[in-house]
Amino acid sequence: MPGSRTKTEIIWTIPYWLKQSLGHLDPVKIYQLPLEKLALQVEKLPKKPRYTNAAPYMIQDITCLFVEKYCGTAELIWKNRRSSEVRKDFLSIYGGGPGIADMAVLLIEKGFGVRFSDLDHSRRNFKPDAHTMRILFRLGVAAAEGEQEAVLAGRSLNPSYPGEIDAALWLIGRSYCMAGDPHCNSCPLDEVYAYFGESAQIKRWMPHS
Repeated sequence: MPGSRTKTEIIWTIPYWLKQSLGHLDPVKIYQLPLEKLALQVEKLPKKPRYTNAAPYMIQDITCLFVEKYCGTAELIWKNRRSSEVRKDFLSIYGGGPGIADMAVLLIEKGFGVRFSDLDHSRRNFKPDAHTMRILFRLGVAAAEGEQEAVLAGRSLNPSYPGEIDAALWLIGRSYCMAGDPHCNSCPLDEVYAYFGESAQIKRWMPHS
């Protein structure tokens, strides 16, 4: 359930906190740390991921992959490689699942201008979270505020590459379409609601948690 997940801001701040604690974020140095020391570092985090016990294993696997397979060069993760190979690498990381692996491939394409030739972009869905599910439901594109409905809505909005709209929806959900106090008048999608009829306007004002 969305409410049981670790908040996004905590997940994305963990590397910063690790750097503050370790004094660096050098993957080679982290790779050399014993698992027990990694576990202590995770325990010292101001806020912890949901699966605290799994986090040290995940960090160890990530740095091991980076150092041993990619020789410490990030570009080798994707250079002259197929998306299926990259995805397989991310799936090999402890605690990594299909959603995370797909998101990693998507972020590589977005962040580094890579376009994997073997990737059927029309089948690349985004990973729904509370923000994207909420905004798609309020917009009137999703039939309900759930993961499956959000995925179907994403496909209908951008069939050539559903995953491409993930970041934009997430940002709008966090910045404008909040659960309790939506800033509709300043939302970039405010005028778009008119295209989805009266039902979308009703959903827009329904309280959500």
